[in-house]
Amino acid sequence: MTSDMKSPAATENPTTLALDIRGLWAHYMTPAGAVKAVDGVTFSLKKGETLGLIGESGSGKTSTALALMRLLDPPAQVGGEVLVNGENIFDLSENEMRKARFTKIALVTQGAMNSLNPVMRIRPQIADIFSAHGIKMGRDASDKRVSELLRAVDLDPSVAGMYPHELSGGMKQRVVIAMAIALDPDLIIADEPTSALDVVVQRQVMRTLMRVQRDVGAAMILIGHDMGLMAQVVDHAGIMYAGKLVELGPVKEMFANPLHPYTELLVKSLPSMRAKGVFKSIPGLTPSLLDLPSGCTFNPRCPYAEDKCRTDKPEYKTASKGHMISCHLRGLEVSK
Repeated sequence: MTSDMKSPAATENPTTLALDIRGLWAHYMTPAGAVKAVDGVTFSLKKGETLGLIGESGSGKTSTALALMRLLDPPAQVGGEVLVNGENIFDLSENEMRKARFTKIALVTQGAMNSLNPVMRIRPQIADIFSAHGIKMGRDASDKRVSELLRAVDLDPSVAGMYPHELSGGMKQRVVIAMAIALDPDLIIADEPTSALDVVVQRQVMRTLMRVQRDVGAAMILIGHDMGLMAQVVDHAGIMYAGKLVELGPVKEMFANPLHPYTELLVKSLPSMRAKGVFKSIPGLTPSLLDLPSGCTFNPRCPYAEDKCRTDKPEYKTASKGHMISCHLRGLEVSK
């Protein structure tokens, strides 16, 4: 990937937030207790900005996305505030939320085949978005709009007459992106959109995704494990661990000077062309969300842990302008 894929900075009124999340939580209720998959996540995005959510499997990234889309059913419980262009989507009725999907907030899922109906051609699947949102248009107008959307993601309009199984993985993912931008949403959530693709197609699909984001002017949350990709395409990075956002800041600053020990170890685990040798991994395993360690949840794996890390929960504090961290030992010297 090249740096020209970088998401543009917001060009709108800087005081206008496309997304403002305050204390988002999502708990899965089980007989053994509450699984706190998302626990007090807070961040905001301006129009045109991109945030990368990074963390190991089970850290809460996808649960955050599903909570934002209000796609978690009981026994899951969700709370907090999620303001999209100033409107709290948790205050919307079920019918209003159905209308908000695609218009305010859209999701590009990890498995494109699971997002598409295998027995329907592409054209009616895209056209269903218009009818479901009460947008009345004739057959010719609908076909024209479908063709425009397919061209926007670098697909030939003839794809509209094909079934999903006739498309390659990259083509299916482009169709899902076309559906996501069909109604010009304010926020796009892309949950590991290239994980099932080969590296060449990954590059092409990411270029397409970043371009359509710019064209629509939407904010975007990009979820993934690939920190190298994140470093090239996002404006800000959020590091999640055990359901919590432990560090948040400008992506260049975080990669050059990671503050949280978990972020530091993630960066050190990246392969390097310069430093040859054994791959470095983070010691230990992620904790069970039913039995979290006391104090800082990362303390059993942290090489710098002290006594207070094992007993007291760290506060989420400002390390520098636009850079937040949840750690007893790091960030204080930056904020002074």
